[in-house]
Amino acid sequence: MRNRFLMLLVGILMSLTTLRGADAAPQVLAVLASETGVPFICIDGTCKAELTAFCLQEHRDPPLPGAKYRPAEAHSFTLAITTATGERIGIPATDIVDFVATRGFTSALAVLPESVVRGMKGVSASIVIDKYASLLPVPEPGDDNPLTREEVAAASGMLRRVGANVVDRNPNAVAAQFLARLSDRLMVERNYSLADYAKLFRHASERLVDRPLNSKSLIRARDAYNECIAFAGKLGFAAMSGCLAGKHDEILRDLNYDYWNSLAGS
Repeated sequence: MRNRFLMLLVGILMSLTTLRGADAAPQVLAVLASETGVPFICIDGTCKAELTAFCLQEHRDPPLPGAKYRPAEAHSFTLAITTATGERIGIPATDIVDFVATRGFTSALAVLPESVVRGMKGVSASIVIDKYASLLPVPEPGDDNPLTREEVAAASGMLRRVGANVVDRNPNAVAAQFLARLSDRLMVERNYSLADYAKLFRHASERLVDRPLNSKSLIRARDAYNECIAFAGKLGFAAMSGCLAGKHDEILRDLNYDYWNSLAGS
């Protein structure tokens, strides 16, 4: 069976070169906001939405793929279910949605069973993310270096707000969110022509109502898209999706360095 979620595979390969100790809590992750919600893609009974993230703690190790996380504040993540009549039902995501790291500190997945969506008469679902949202690693048995109460307070408070100024409000962060959305859409198996990719690019950009692409973010997103078309566009949707995910991660790593440098200079 073809791997419909190539991002997970990419994360596993990345982890082989950046292994961390299994006995220490990984980094707290900041998650970029989305007022309209990041859509879930449902395949084989499981719904997944990719969240754009960055690291709030340079001194801790990045998470391994599959590391479990939970919201630092329950109100920061809302599961939005849309019914056939267009009604939108919002419920706290904390006890329904699982959060797992995928590719180091740059990306996390929100995951829930499709049966939850159908059980609420939903035809689609998304996860709405408030500003200043962050994810805490779920404690693991045998952790000899867990997060302290002071670390959690700083990471989800003051450090998160510094990150908002440096990362969240940067036009490149908007471009990265767009690339993640585009990569997600390519996880739905089908054959794509170059014209289909272009149509998907236009459609995805038009749906970014809460954080539209401005001139700077559009240039960055289109440059990444064009590079992926040249490199992987003719190899199939999985290769194209993986390339876009890689471009997304490059942007977040650069922004994360800016964030860490801002803390060092403060």
